[in-house]
Amino acid sequence: MIHEHVVPDGEVAFFIRNMPNDRINIGAEYVKKTSKGWNLRFGGGFGASNVTLGLSDTEARKETFHAEYFFSTEGSSYGRSPFPMFYGVVLNPDITRMTVKDYMTGLEKQAELIEVERNFRLFYVFVDKAQGTKFDIMGYAADGTIKHKETTDESLPFQVSVTKKD
Repeated sequence: MIHEHVVPDGEVAFFIRNMPNDRINIGAEYVKKTSKGWNLRFGGGFGASNVTLGLSDTEARKETFHAEYFFSTEGSSYGRSPFPMFYGVVLNPDITRMTVKDYMTGLEKQAELIEVERNFRLFYVFVDKAQGTKFDIMGYAADGTIKHKETTDESLPFQVSVTKKD
């Protein structure tokens, strides 16, 4: 477990799962508190060959961030949840701030950054369903310049997140 974020009726738990061949999976799960204990409601995880612990500063500066999207579960068989949400990892030590900006309202939300270890930080931000499905995910340097930006449209059937710098 690397972080727990309390939400109404439960929490979103973020964790690292060890996988075969020295790979890792970064997971997030919404668990709801019930009268019988905790109930897993919705979640998932991701992994990529370059998303790894123990990167040197030189290795990490060749990377940026990796982002994933959890859609709203409202009206689905999963029931209500705190989603939609973007979450992922920041590998580049020069990225000091992460935001997500939608194309529907223009609202830019600051992500939480949680240091797991040197050159490996969790980030997450809850977005509103009214913000639509197209977003810019931006990593900023300490001086306020955009270090890396990705545009994602979650209405499309397949999305790919890239962590390598251009």
